[in-house]
Amino acid sequence: MKINLGNIFIIRKSGIAFNLMFLGMLIAFFGSLSIWFMWSLATVYCVVACIPLVLSWLISRTLNDSLYEANTRQWGTLIFLVYLIYQLITNGDGFNAFIAACFHSFIVFTLLSLKEEYRNRLARSLSICIGCILAISIPAYMLYILGYPLPNYAMGDSIYTFSNYYFFLVDTNAVELFPRFRSIFLEPGHVGTVCALLLFTQIGKWHRWYNILMIAALIMSFSLAAYILFILIIFVGLWMQRKHVFVKLALIVSVISSVGIGAYFYNDGNNLLNELILARLEINDEGKLTGDNRVSGSFEDEFDQFMESDDILFGRDYTVEKYGFGNSGYRVFLFNYGFVGLVLSVLFYISMAIDSRSKRSLLGMWLLAVAIFYERATQMYYYNIIPLFIVAYWHASELTSMTTKEETLANGTDETDIC
Repeated sequence: MKINLGNIFIIRKSGIAFNLMFLGMLIAFFGSLSIWFMWSLATVYCVVACIPLVLSWLISRTLNDSLYEANTRQWGTLIFLVYLIYQLITNGDGFNAFIAACFHSFIVFTLLSLKEEYRNRLARSLSICIGCILAISIPAYMLYILGYPLPNYAMGDSIYTFSNYYFFLVDTNAVELFPRFRSIFLEPGHVGTVCALLLFTQIGKWHRWYNILMIAALIMSFSLAAYILFILIIFVGLWMQRKHVFVKLALIVSVISSVGIGAYFYNDGNNLLNELILARLEINDEGKLTGDNRVSGSFEDEFDQFMESDDILFGRDYTVEKYGFGNSGYRVFLFNYGFVGLVLSVLFYISMAIDSRSKRSLLGMWLLAVAIFYERATQMYYYNIIPLFIVAYWHASELTSMTTKEETLANGTDETDIC
């Protein structure tokens, strides 16, 4: 029996180009989240991400069927660059920040150039990557909860202080009823939000193992913001799929209501779900949600004065030293960048979705973008941009064909791209 060693070592150029692109996007995705093992790359991760992206472009140029295409979405790259320049002018940053803005814009340029089949494959690959991390992170965290001694070390800065168990972090300064799950991310809300957004790209595929792990991680985060995002995604996802919407909505509402009522009465309300989630949905004496703690009272007063001032157009200088750590959401964004920054953000999202043919996908993307803006105002971070961009082009009628095409690409069946 003869063995052709040449066939064993065949490498498909299309696979190399995609994997390099995925590596660059993964670095950008994780870098925008400041996960613990990328702290040292906080200011240069955009440069590191561009290295595999450039190589992907160079290899893709030699293919008969490139990963990338010319399109009108590239107006979004120009708007993104203008936004970053406006941001660095507002923040008083120097020339190095301008160079970084160029690298960031190349990342966005690459993302917006991707053809549809590779966008879907990118979403699947990101979801699998997070799933692989959670496959280790969740069991290790459960061992920690059960009291099993695990190797760890102390790490932190002026804001965060953790016991690092490598695949999950424990906040040593937080006063919590329970050490909430945050995996490799800095906050429970981060892991919850990331899982929710990636699950949004995986509509119709939540039965797969990596998506099930993301659902579990989201629940374990006990993040009110992530729960609300996920519930919104469930309803929007059903509407986008157009399949037995009313029956499924009634079932979901019944399940959510039953769980909520059960948590409210179980052990007289002394349980994690009631104290960490439901209690924060109560209305206080001022007519506000108890859990609406995105800004401090002092900053909220400052913001109210700002909205009536002449600074509303370009914003004011926001510093942690002056206003404290922990403020987030749309008020901080408007205070810092004004309505000019808001308009540029909106224009960017319009431009990157300009080629979408699905009104439902567009509306779903915009609903999540607005929800994220209200909660964290991180709409211009890669971990928001990448999944929302992919969702904007989701088509219910192509769910089956997309899945088949992704699997075909993953198995590398394009014989024309063998080198």
